[in-house]
Amino acid sequence: MWLGGDSGNFSSVGGILHGVSVDGIKLSVDQRDAQEFIGMAGACINKYALPGITFGGTGFVQYAQFGNVFTKQWSMELSIRTNLPAGILAFATHQLGFYSYALSISEGQVFFTLVRMGNADSHSAAVQVDDGVWHFIRISRDDTQLTLVVDGYTSTMTLGRFGDVPTNSGLYLGGVPSSFTLTAPGVSQLLPFRGSMRSIAVNDEAVDLEQYGDVQGTVSLAGVPLRNVKPVYKTIEG
Repeated sequence: MWLGGDSGNFSSVGGILHGVSVDGIKLSVDQRDAQEFIGMAGACINKYALPGITFGGTGFVQYAQFGNVFTKQWSMELSIRTNLPAGILAFATHQLGFYSYALSISEGQVFFTLVRMGNADSHSAAVQVDDGVWHFIRISRDDTQLTLVVDGYTSTMTLGRFGDVPTNSGLYLGGVPSSFTLTAPGVSQLLPFRGSMRSIAVNDEAVDLEQYGDVQGTVSLAGVPLRNVKPVYKTIEG
């Protein structure tokens, strides 16, 4: 499949393509054939590439406006690149620790772990992502059904019937504060992530990577180090 033109039989078009998917599989510019783009295509890909956030494996960044309720209809997606087999991608918890969820890498594969009143359900996809290239991940909940998609490979798990899960810590990316604990399959003891992320969305709402609340360790956005600001901690009543 050609994008923006072809090898010469038809006219090419000007503009920007973003978020292209076929049969639910998002296309990645890093998976294109390097010999199959000509003219200005390579320059345009570089110029209009989405800004990514890079983690040095020593800290995290928090987004207080996300991650506060794991609802019956919920989704999160992101693209990642790493060459390490373990690390926390995303995490949210209740301030008392009764509820939490974690998207993580363990032994080179993606895991999603949900904890409710101390009981953990963990789900994984049999795709290796520790190879240094970009991988697309989507995790979604439809009431009792949990679906994990990694590069088009889909794995589902049926959960018991339950309502919204209250988490009020905000969304942590790349790691968590040292005071947080979680012991469950696939979580790798909350090890910090080292690598890059981009195109992050929760419930189909893009995460504005510049609107962070708290940051620790070595984290940079589009090559610029993030500076620590006063944390914003949101609490849900009820």
